[in-house]
Amino acid sequence: MPTRKGKKQTERVPFVITSKQWKALNEEKQEKKATEEREKAERKRKREEKKLAKEQAVLGLQKTAKTINPCIKVQNSKKKQSLPKNSQLHKPNINSERCRST
Repeated sequence: MPTRKGKKQTERVPFVITSKQWKALNEEKQEKKATEEREKAERKRKREEKKLAKEQAVLGLQKTAKTINPCIKVQNSKKKQSLPKNSQLHKPNINSERCRST
């Protein structure tokens, strides 16, 4: 038995079709396409909102860490790095001008 090599997408329509049926099929196809586009745009919008909210939350955490103790190093959260050991989490920043005690 012969097998089909490609994945041909054929649209099946009745052999005899009236203009009303043809118009109805085309309208249904256009409506389906439009709803898919709207759903796609909605998913994209939600994804971007979630991304912005996450960035704002990370920035808020960094700001609070700096206001509590400005000598604490805050690592850049955008870089994917392995987590530091507990001793390295709150290492004072030696180069900071305002953290030096005289």
